[in-house]
Amino acid sequence: MKWYFLTDWNWGKGHLVSDTLRGPIIENLKKRGMSPHSEERSQFAIDLPGMCLADRSWTEVRVGGLTVAAPTAELSTFYGRLDDLGVRKEIGVPYYKLHSWLSCLVLTREQRDQLLHQWVDLLDMADAIASAESAALIDRVSRCKGVVHVKPDEFDPSGRKIEA
Repeated sequence: MKWYFLTDWNWGKGHLVSDTLRGPIIENLKKRGMSPHSEERSQFAIDLPGMCLADRSWTEVRVGGLTVAAPTAELSTFYGRLDDLGVRKEIGVPYYKLHSWLSCLVLTREQRDQLLHQWVDLLDMADAIASAESAALIDRVSRCKGVVHVKPDEFDPSGRKIEA
């Protein structure tokens, strides 16, 4: 199976689609006034907006010949989003669209189910790594006394900011 990144430099999100959905998605984008350019891809990375850490870990899985990479700390978030997605039908065939920060991954039901199946097996490991990475970051930042003002107790053990 081949995968394609559809982009139009005049609009926002690029769409990564398999050859199965490429034609209908291109037609849908054209109906919305876009002129998508299609480029073959074998890898795709999804990410959330916000601070990026240079040394964070990534998790990769393969879906229908495509390597899908996500920051390990965000795997639970992407799994939950994909699991909660409703089916879309506006292109004449059912599909699912998983949005990340600057792009989206467009999947058939089978591709979605395959990705969910692989990710669910990694969630415990991903959560443990995310907690360790958060703890390491909090430790590094807390040692920057006088340079950066962040108290370690402003965060819970998973690294999430505690709201006052």
